[in-house]
Amino acid sequence: MDPNSELAGGRWAWLTPRRIVAAVALLLALILILQNNRRVKLNFLVFSGHPRVWIGFLIALVLGFLLGWGLSARHAKSKPLES
Repeated sequence: MDPNSELAGGRWAWLTPRRIVAAVALLLALILILQNNRRVKLNFLVFSGHPRVWIGFLIALVLGFLLGWGLSARHAKSKPLES
């Protein structure tokens, strides 16, 4: 039995480099959010207030995720099919 066959189609098939990078980035973002608990003045479009710093980081993280997801979906639709 080829040892690579279990990795390629076995129980670790879902563990791609892209998912590893995403998990590490999410872990680092979580650490950043948990370590910053002070209140700051936050202005965003027409909203302003004095939330904790982690709320600003969380808003930026969600907006970045949505932007990346939207752009990747748009890019996937515009790719011509290869035969």
